[in-house]
Amino acid sequence: MDAKWEVALKNVARFLMLLAVMVMAFGCYWVRNKFGEITWEQLLFHLQIAEDGLADADAGLVRSFARQMGWALLVTILLMVPIRGYASVGRGVAGCLAYCRVSVRKLYLIVRDWRVLGLMLAGTLLFAGETFGALDMLGRSDQGELFGKHYVNPNTVELQAHGRRNLVLVYVESLEVAYANEKTFDRNLLKDLQELPPPVAGSRVAFSDMYQSVGTGWTIAGIVSTQCGVPLHSVLLGDGNKQGEMVSKFMPGATCLSDLLKHHGYRNVFMHGPYNAFAGVGTFMRTHSYDEVYGREFWQKGYASQHINGWGLYDADLLNEGSKKFDDLVKKKQPFNLTLLTIDTHGPDGFLSPECQSMGYRGFNGVVECTANKVAKFVRHIQASPAGKNTTIVIMGDHLAMRNPVSDILAKTERRRIFNLLLTPERMSPAIGSVSRFDMLPTMLAAMGWEIPKNKLGLGYNAFSLEAASRSKDWQQQLEVIAGNKSPRYLALWREHVSKE
Repeated sequence: MDAKWEVALKNVARFLMLLAVMVMAFGCYWVRNKFGEITWEQLLFHLQIAEDGLADADAGLVRSFARQMGWALLVTILLMVPIRGYASVGRGVAGCLAYCRVSVRKLYLIVRDWRVLGLMLAGTLLFAGETFGALDMLGRSDQGELFGKHYVNPNTVELQAHGRRNLVLVYVESLEVAYANEKTFDRNLLKDLQELPPPVAGSRVAFSDMYQSVGTGWTIAGIVSTQCGVPLHSVLLGDGNKQGEMVSKFMPGATCLSDLLKHHGYRNVFMHGPYNAFAGVGTFMRTHSYDEVYGREFWQKGYASQHINGWGLYDADLLNEGSKKFDDLVKKKQPFNLTLLTIDTHGPDGFLSPECQSMGYRGFNGVVECTANKVAKFVRHIQASPAGKNTTIVIMGDHLAMRNPVSDILAKTERRRIFNLLLTPERMSPAIGSVSRFDMLPTMLAAMGWEIPKNKLGLGYNAFSLEAASRSKDWQQQLEVIAGNKSPRYLALWREHVSKE
C-alpha cells in the first residue's frame, strides 16, 4: 500500500475512533441531563419494540440531541485537525488557536496516540454502561425458573365478577407522594387529589408505600406491571426468530386486566395525549382487548396546535375528553373500563398548558399542581354522576419521576413512593400498607368487588387479603430477584398462545 494512503487511512481511523468516544461521552451526558437514570431493559425495549414511535418523540428533545451530536463532531474536528489546518477557516479562529497553541498542540499529539485513544474508548464504554445500567446486568446470575414458580396465570383462575362495577383508571405521569410535602415545595401540590372524599358508604384507600420494582420503571412498564402483574423486559435479543411476531403483538401470551374485563362483558377504552405508536402503548392496548384507543393521531383532527405540546394533547383537554367519554359510556348501559394516561408532567421540563397558565400556575411545580387539580376535577365529575355509585376509581403514578426540574429535590426524599389512591363504592380495609406494582392487578379487581381464589394473580397479591398480609418480611427483596428472572416461562408470555397450566 502507498505510504500516503496508509497515513490517510490511519488518520481516518483515528478520527472515527475519537468521534465514537465523543458521541458516547456527549450522548451519555445528554441522557443523564435530560432523563436521569435509564435502565438497560428500558433502552433495549425502546430500541427493539418501540422503534416506530421514536420518530414521534418531542421535537424539542430531538433538536437538543442533534445539537449535542454537533458539539461532539466539532470537538472531534478541533482535536484531530492539525494546527496549521485551522488557518483556512479565517484569521480570527487561527489567531485564537495560535494564542493557546501549546495546549492545543499537546492535545492534538495526545489524541493521535493509539493507546490514549484506546483508553478513552474503554472509559466512555464504561461510562455508557453505567449510564444505561448495563453494568448491573452483568452482575445478575441465572436463578433458574424463579418467575414460573411464583407466577399465577390469570387465565387459570376462576374469577367471580360480583356487581360488574365500572373502572376508571388514571395513570398520572411520574407522580410521586413527595409532591405533597409542604416543607419541600412550599405548598402541597397534590392537595386537591388528597382531599377527594370517599364515595357515600365507600372507602378511600391510599397505600402508604407503593414501590417500584425491576421492570416497572417507565411508562409502558408501569402499565404492563399493574395490568398484567408482570415486569417488562426486552426479549428480542434472546429470540431473534420471533422478532416480527413480538413486535406486531405485545406480550400476547399474558392475560391482563383488560382481557379479564372483556371476557366478562366490559368495554375497554384507553385515552392518552401522545401518538399511539410511542413506546408500544397502542400495540399493547390492541393486543389486550381495548376496544377504543385515542392518541395524538385522533386529537390532531379536532384540536388546534395550541392544545398540543411536544408529546401530545395537554392534560386539561385530555381529562375534559375523559369526562365526555365517561358520560357516553354510561349511556351505553354496558360495564366499562376507562383508562387515561396524562403527559404534562413528563420530563425533562414538563408542559404548562395555556389553560393552566391562564389560571395562574407557573413553573414545573405549577405543571404538577395543575395536572393534579385537573385529575381531581375529573374524579369529582364521575362522583357527581349517578353511575359514580357503581364505579371504582384508581389514580396512580405510572412510575417514579425521572429527570425533571425538581429531580434533585426528589432525590433527597428518604424513601420515594408512587402516588396512589383508590375510591371504592364499598367499605374496604387494606391488609398491608406496602404494595408493589404487580399487586395492583388483583387489588383493582378486588376493589371492583371481584372474588379472587387464593388472592394472587401474576406476581401480585390482593392487598385487601390475608394472603398479602402473610407474606414474609423480606418479600420486596425476594420480588426483585423473581421479577428480574427472564426465564423460559416469562419468555412464553411473548408467544402467540400460552396454554392453561
